Amino acid sequence: MRKQLIFALIIASLVLAACGGALPQPTPTASAPIETAPAPENTTSPAGEVSLATQPWQWTGFTGAAGQFKVEAPESYQVTFNEDGTVSVVADCNNAAGTYTDEDGALTVVLGPMTAAACPEGSRSEQFVQFLGSAAGYFIVEDRLFINLTADGGTMALLPAGQPTVSPEEEAASAAALAQMVAGVQANPWRWTSLSTPTEDVTVETPAS
Repeated sequence: MRKQLIFALIIASLVLAACGGALPQPTPTASAPIETAPAPENTTSPAGEVSLATQPWQWTGFTGAAGQFKVEAPESYQVTFNEDGTVSVVADCNNAAGTYTDEDGALTVVLGPMTAAACPEGSRSEQFVQFLGSAAGYFIVEDRLFINLTADGGTMALLPAGQPTVSPEEEAASAAALAQMVAGVQANPWRWTSLSTPTEDVTVETPAS
C-alpha cells in the first residue's frame, strides 16, 4: 500500500511539473527589409531659367564692325528654336524652316527653302535669313539673346517675342557694352592652358604652341 502511495505521488508530481512548465515561445521570423524607391530625378529646368528654346525670339538690332542698327519692326522678324532641333523663321512677309544644333554655346542654323514673296521696300527679310544662316554661337544675358556670326561678322540682338522693345538709349547702351566686350576679347591673342571635363583635368604643357 505504501509503495502504491509513493508511486501515485511521483506520478502526480510529474503531471504538475508538466502542466506548470512554460509554453514554448514561437521563434520570431526575420522581416524582409523594405526597399524604398529612389526619388525621381528632376529633369525640368529651374524655374525662370531662359534657354534657346524657351520661347520665340524677335530680332531687335545688330552690331558689327561697320556699325550698328535697330530693327524698325522686331515683331516681323522672329525665330523659334524647337526642342526637337527644328527651327521656324518669320522674315517679314516670308517664312522659312530648317534645323539647328546647339552645343555648349556653339550654334549652327541650316535653313531650307524660303517663300519668295516680295516684301515692302526697306524690308530686312533676306538679311535676317542670311544672318541666321551665318550663326556661329550665342549667349543669353538675362532675357536677351545674342547670336554671334561667323568670321567676326557681327552680333544679332533678340528679345522674347511679344516683349516691348527697349528704348533707343537702352539699346545704344547695351550695344556699346556688347561692342566693348567683343573688342576686349579680340584685343589680345589667347593661349590654351587647360581643359576640364567631368572625368579629368588636362594641363597643356606648351601653351605658347
